Amino acid sequence: MTQLNDPSALATSLPEGEMAKLPVGLGAPQVVGYQVSPRRAALRRFFRYRLAIVGLIMLSAILLMALFAPLLTPWPPNWVDFSTGARQPPDAAHVLGTDVSARDIWARVLYGGRTSIIVGFGAVALYLIIGTLLGLAAGYYGRFVDQAIMRFTDTIMAIPPLLLIIVFVAVVGPSIASVIVVIGLLGWPVTARLVRGQLLVLRESEFITAAHVVGVPDRTILLRHMLPNILGPLTVVATFGVATAVLLESSLSFLGLGVRPPEASWGNLITEAVSPVVLTRLPWQWVPAAIAITTTVLAVNFIGDGLRDAIDPRATKRA
Repeated sequence: MTQLNDPSALATSLPEGEMAKLPVGLGAPQVVGYQVSPRRAALRRFFRYRLAIVGLIMLSAILLMALFAPLLTPWPPNWVDFSTGARQPPDAAHVLGTDVSARDIWARVLYGGRTSIIVGFGAVALYLIIGTLLGLAAGYYGRFVDQAIMRFTDTIMAIPPLLLIIVFVAVVGPSIASVIVVIGLLGWPVTARLVRGQLLVLRESEFITAAHVVGVPDRTILLRHMLPNILGPLTVVATFGVATAVLLESSLSFLGLGVRPPEASWGNLITEAVSPVVLTRLPWQWVPAAIAITTTVLAVNFIGDGLRDAIDPRATKRA
């Protein structure tokens, strides 16, 4: 929080867009107690990034469509319409046609969005919790704790991801829960290294030293003083992680290692494109799911770019 009582100092400290809002007229502007909130400044920078707004609108629309899927289609995702038949082109009854089992593709895209979004957000939440806790411990305590956690992190990152996925799925079986867990196991090392790096700087700060001097417990220092200072980078990591998790879930389902039919997900919907006939002559079988994946990933990446620029301290100079 910055408080300025000198009008000349205020004029030189405000961003270009804010200088135009200063009162003009008789004499010099008298501004007393002007406060610039870092959170409000970051939010202002975020909304200046047009692609971030576009991504926010796109992602909101996708989430609402998945949430209100029963209102947007009369068909359940696994309902077989024997009267229409399999692999029928779009018509009035089925706006995106039917698949190989005579199920409505539009309904499966909507309900599949629920699965993919749950996997994306669930996996990111899991590896953020694991990575943040291990990163806090490594960065704060250092020495033996740091060495042990970082060497374990390096070991996990050295294992080929596909091998880890195949072994894990072979043991527990393919399901939504197993996909969330395996993506969480793959993602936490990056988060742990990021949090550790941030804490190596923070633990040398004066306010942390003062907290030690007055006898503040380690738990309070970590959760109440250090964790809030790394929420910005963690938010950016989480945003990009959702896009990566959605892509990874789609890839696993496409390979038969993720969500298995008849459960709908965007990944197993595009498995129809394996057939050259479907790929070239029946595009309505796989294009809607591919568009949904692409749109979601683009929207999340746009939001992530906006958040990254908003929390970047150097963005103040560019604003």
